[in-house]
Parts: sequence; structure tokens; C-alpha cells
Amino acid sequence: MGFALRLLFRDLRSGDILTLIFALIISVSTVTAISLFIDRLQLSFEQESASLMAADRLIRSDDAIPKSWQTKANELSLKQAENTSFRTMIFAGDALQLSLVNAVTDSYPLRGEFLADDTLFGSGKAVTQSPRKDEIWLSSRLASLLKVNIGDQVEVGEVALTVTQYLVRDPGSSSSAFAVSPRAVMNMADLAATQVIIPGSRVRYSLLLAGDRESLDQYETWVTPQLNDGQRWRTPTQKGERIGDTIGKAQSFLLLAGTLAVILSGIAMALASSRFVKRHLMQVAVLKTLGATPKILMKVFFIQFTVLFVIGAGVGLAAGWGIQGLISSLLSGLMSTTLPEPSVSRLWLGVATGFISMVAFCLPLMQRLIKISPMSVLQRSLKVEQNTLIIYSIGFIGMYGLMCLYTNGFLLPSIMTIAIVGIGLVVSGLGFTVFRLGRQLTSGATSGWQIGFASLYRRLVPNLFQLLVFTLIIMLGLILVGVKSSLIADW
Repeated sequence: MGFALRLLFRDLRSGDILTLIFALIISVSTVTAISLFIDRLQLSFEQESASLMAADRLIRSDDAIPKSWQTKANELSLKQAENTSFRTMIFAGDALQLSLVNAVTDSYPLRGEFLADDTLFGSGKAVTQSPRKDEIWLSSRLASLLKVNIGDQVEVGEVALTVTQYLVRDPGSSSSAFAVSPRAVMNMADLAATQVIIPGSRVRYSLLLAGDRESLDQYETWVTPQLNDGQRWRTPTQKGERIGDTIGKAQSFLLLAGTLAVILSGIAMALASSRFVKRHLMQVAVLKTLGATPKILMKVFFIQFTVLFVIGAGVGLAAGWGIQGLISSLLSGLMSTTLPEPSVSRLWLGVATGFISMVAFCLPLMQRLIKISPMSVLQRSLKVEQNTLIIYSIGFIGMYGLMCLYTNGFLLPSIMTIAIVGIGLVVSGLGFTVFRLGRQLTSGATSGWQIGFASLYRRLVPNLFQLLVFTLIIMLGLILVGVKSSLIADW
């Protein structure tokens, strides 16, 4: 172990191994920073969308919510509120108007806030308290149709309620199927006295829940088997909610950005490991002349790469954490809310990126490196017996595995892989054609063109690989720009 570390420190002083360390640090820090920042954005999306649904989760039902469901929520220490939505006629003197009425409990909303105003068609002020008993809030549109002002009374069924605010926004308003009707909000304590809900009435009952994610997940597991066809478990980001589709598009974009970061990190490790092998050909040959066996060399390289991984992963994780914090600080002025702190559990992705990159791109080359003949010291024929296709295939499989880990699925990685393979075949074919034609066209020339094309053709595989790398980098950048523009246009 001491010998392996001495060789490693000598390489560090000479700079031969710095490229590999920097590539590892860049790979780990990039993926860590993006995954942590995406985690913060997703948490922020969920919080903001929850405020638009007035809860973290809710159950919608065509029938009254069973008491046992509320009891279970209390056992899990979940906050809860109720919302009963129905359409009915509201009377004010001789005026009447079909309206959507929300009868809510005192704890409503659990997330977000009302916007209410004492001026007709005002912009509204934040209000977290729902209407009290014997009060009703009317939207400005409904108040103007009924020709009532604050302090006037309106009749909902058999109950007269006093208008105390003009409703500008109800946190859960857009979740309703009746959002086209003018709206009103009243207290649940007055609902029974109205006598407007009779058998056959079209009513939407909602149980709103808020609390920590673990308790909500436990409640979901418990209640889901009990739901019938007229009952639905809803989440803020679920498709069909007010912001669910938009958040889905944003998360897809962020997921794509993270996947592209994984691809670029794999490319960086592939280039760095190839450079490392070339710089250590002579060292391995000399060690073999001194009696080093392949087993000893594998042990030396294993120790060296373990130390490199620990250093690179540690520095990369710290740098990634700092980078995401810096990005969040720079964007804080553009955001109306403060991003929540990221989950420490997301750090595993950066570690996995570094580990899989080392295994996929470095170990195959190391195995070929230790097979170099000791005669290379005298002959200077420092060529390694290697199957380039197998080495690149192992790296490609490793990169695909990284993308699957990151996206927690196979669809997006498969699409990206097929696209990369297609682009690779096209670019390789075009590059081979250009290099070959260039060599043939300059075969009778004595200028630098002939030497240049001959050199390009002589190192055909490495040159095609570098051409492919630059093409992929440009392509991935254009994909991000294009998807970002499309996302903003959809919003």
C-alpha cells in the first residue's frame, strides 16, 4: 500500500494524474449541484402548488367523508379541514344568481391563503382565516350581479348571511369542476341550516390534509384501498390540478438537464481515463521489468483509484453543495419565495456518479494497461492490446446505468441513448468519409494539408471519438435551449 501511495503522490506532484482528479471532481460536483438544486426546486414546486390546492393532499368524494377517515388523520397527527362545494341560488332582495358555494371549516385553508378585499373588484389582501359563522364572502362578480355591498345580507337556502368581504381568490378554487360560476365562501357551521343539500343534489365533499410526508404516505396507503369510484386521492402536482401539468413539464425539463449533466460527466471521465492510460504506459512497462506481476499492478491501481475516488468524491460533494447554494442565492432575487433546503439523501447520486464512472471508464483501461509487454521499454512500441469496442461499450453501459439511476426509470435514458447512438453513427460515418477523402485528395501534395490529413487518418478512432464528443456537447446544449424555450412558451 505504501508503494502505491508513493507512486500516486509522485504522479500528483508531476501533474500526470491531475486531469483524472479534476474530471472526477467536475463529474461529481456537477451532478451533485444539479440534483440538489432540482430537489430544492421540486420541493418549492410542491409547496407552491399545495398552496394553490389549500392542502398537501386531499380526498374528493361524491358522498360525505366517513368519520373514520378523519379519525385516522387525527391518529397520524395530520392537520385537516373540510370543504363542501355545491351550486345553489343566492338571493338578495329581488335579485338572484346561480352560484358556486364553498362551505369550509374554520381551519381552511391548510396551505396558502385567501385573497379578499373590502372594495369591489379590488386586488385583494392575504387572509388566512375563513369566514366566521353567519358570514359569507362573495366574489366581486357575484356581488355586482346581486347588487349588494359589504354589510348587506343575502339568502342561501333558509339562512340569511352577512357579506363581510369581497372574495378575490380561494386557494382551492381552480380545483373545482364548477369554476365558471360566480363564487361564494361560507362557514361550514351554517351549512345544515341552509337545507340546500337534499338527496339528489350535486355536491363535492373534500377532506383536506397537511403534515409531514411520511404521515401523508402512511395515510395514503391506508385510505387508498377504501376509495370507491366516486372518490379520488389528489396531490398538488397530479395531472389535472391547477398547476400539476405545468409542474410536470418543469420537472421533465429539470430531469432532462440533470440527465445531460450525467452524460457530460461520463464523457469527461472517458477522456480523462484515456489520457491517464497513455501517460502511464512507460511506468507500467518499467514496473514489469522490475518484476511486478499483473496481480501486483492491479492491487497498486486499485489502491490508487480508491484514494482518488475518496478525494474526488469528497471534494466534488463539497463543491456541488456550494455551487447549488450559490445558484440559489443568485436566483433568489427572481423568485417570490425562498427555496427550501435540499435533502441530504440526494448526495448519493453524486457519489454513485463518481463510482460508476470510475468503474465503467477506468477499470477496463487498467486491465488492458497491465498487459503491456516489458519489452516496450526497449522497443518503445507502447501500444496496448485492447478491444476499443468493448472498452467503449462498458463505458456506454455505465453511462446508461447512471441515467437510469438518476431518472428512476428507463424511458428518458432509452430515448437519449438511441439519440446518442444515432448521432454517433452519423457523425462517425461523416467523419470517416471526410478524413478518407481528404487523405486521397492530398495524396499527391507535399504541403501541410497532406501531412495533416495523413495524421488525422492515422489516428482515426481517437479523432472520431473527439469529434463525436464535441458534437454531443453542442447537441446537448441545443437541446436544453430548445426545450427551455418550448417550456416557457407553454407556460
